Amino acid sequence: MRAHNFWLNGKAGKAFRIFVLAMVSIVWSEHTAFSEGLPKESVLPLGLAQEAAFEALKKCEQGNYRVSVAVVDRAGVVKVLLRGDGAGSHTADSSVRKAYTAASLHEPTQKLAELVAKIPEIEGLRDMNESILILGGAFP
Repeated sequence: MRAHNFWLNGKAGKAFRIFVLAMVSIVWSEHTAFSEGLPKESVLPLGLAQEAAFEALKKCEQGNYRVSVAVVDRAGVVKVLLRGDGAGSHTADSSVRKAYTAASLHEPTQKLAELVAKIPEIEGLRDMNESILILGGAFP
């Protein structure tokens, strides 16, 4: 206990505390300088994702389409998934895969479908991974 008090009290304790504060200050300033150079990325808030999904579902229902709607983040991870009344069970999976495709390839899936139809050499896009679904209806 006496050794502990020695470092926290008196001249040695004061010097130790100053040393620790200086080290924390150096590490913090280096961290801040490093992080300032990192790119910033916007994040889709859940509330906005929900609003977009509900509006898309409502628009499809007005056209008598029975669908599922998926909203994903920029990495293709699902934020919101809605399966409308009467929508087939397959629509939940296909909506997620189409949303993932649009997000990961940064293009509307209708445009990708048209490109694949026009340019047979890029047909391999369909097989990049098991989550890709090139079928119109999704937007990045």
